[in-house]
Amino acid sequence: TLSWSDGKGAKAIAIVKGGDHDKELLYLHPDEVKAGTKPKKLNEIKAIDYERFLKDFDARERVPLLNRLAEARKEGKHPDQLIGEGAKAKELYKQILEDDTKAKMIEIDGDSLFQPIPSAEADKREVWYICGASGSGKSYFARGLAEAYKKLYPDREVYLISKLNDDETLDKMKIGKPKRINVETLITDPPELEEFKECMVLFDDYDAFTGAHAKAVRALIDDLATMGRHTKTTMCLMTHKLTDYSKTRLILNEATHIVVYPLATAYHPLKYLLKQYVGLEEKEVRALKNCGSRWVCFHKNYPQYQITEHTAKLLHQ
Repeated sequence: TLSWSDGKGAKAIAIVKGGDHDKELLYLHPDEVKAGTKPKKLNEIKAIDYERFLKDFDARERVPLLNRLAEARKEGKHPDQLIGEGAKAKELYKQILEDDTKAKMIEIDGDSLFQPIPSAEADKREVWYICGASGSGKSYFARGLAEAYKKLYPDREVYLISKLNDDETLDKMKIGKPKRINVETLITDPPELEEFKECMVLFDDYDAFTGAHAKAVRALIDDLATMGRHTKTTMCLMTHKLTDYSKTRLILNEATHIVVYPLATAYHPLKYLLKQYVGLEEKEVRALKNCGSRWVCFHKNYPQYQITEHTAKLLHQ
């Protein structure tokens, strides 16, 4: 389930940038309701949990309002059945009902934007596969991940392998510049996997490499994809190609996250990728074209979820 509040076993999966929710964290909670168990009783409505809604009401109105909403909830009313309540009260009641039923989707509006973040579990590694056309925003998305990674793990390194000698986005991280790896050294002095222990490695447009350089980069990617969990090496791969048969099968199978740019991507390759590796239905893929977000991030492993610039929701629930 999703919420703004931390709790036992909850994992932060995104941070909000800008707007009324700036710097708030979005949490993913473990599913505590098992098959065959009785549903939980309705929790007390606590004012502290809904401060961002109640700030628009006079202090003297808040307790009576919450009491009325609690009674409406007890009677099983829907928001549109709240006679005499204004739009803001109905918005608050809708949020209360979503919280009661274990929220499957959370939406933010205005100037607030979600930004997915790496896992705070230090013993886990992640593989982020970011695919889109040139100029779609892959490097900008990866920079946000790398900056969040350095905040979580200030003692860990972030490495960059790129076809470009200078990258105006990745080379200008707010928290430390990534250490560049000369691709030539991957050929003349191949590194041991232990040299990438507990770090993040960014592969920027790695499919642009050719010849011996392409072979060396591919070998490192394959090694880290299969063995990186033992060295706790997080990978972030930026590519123009959504899928490329045998060349992408391994990395897509190992990927924990897939990031796509629906508005700048042809439909059929997008459908194949998300149906094959995320399990989306065709109607869900088509809906991405109208989701109003530049990018869409999918968490592949259970529990699966989808994050856009303004929404977060659980999949296949």
